[in-house]
Amino acid sequence: MLDGDLVLHLQYPWQRFLLDAFMEFDPKQLPAKVGAAQRVIAERLCDIGPADMDEQIALQDAKRSLRTLFPQSVGADEVGHDDRRKPEILLAATRF
Repeated sequence: MLDGDLVLHLQYPWQRFLLDAFMEFDPKQLPAKVGAAQRVIAERLCDIGPADMDEQIALQDAKRSLRTLFPQSVGADEVGHDDRRKPEILLAATRF
């Protein structure tokens, strides 16, 4: 995972895994990093309640960002095509 200095400004703990995938330059390591981010995001979506709307929005943005930036690393069952907000998807990575 990333050095602690880079993750100090993340709002949610699961964003470390997302940033780790975004920062991976080794193509051999990328699928594992993307997979780890997907798992953590999916687990968190199952754990949070309806009162956590800001985090739910951040999680959905993160899922769309992974699908957009790493389509080759995302499984076919993960690819939902409701990405009408494409310009916002790329901005999701900067919300940390």
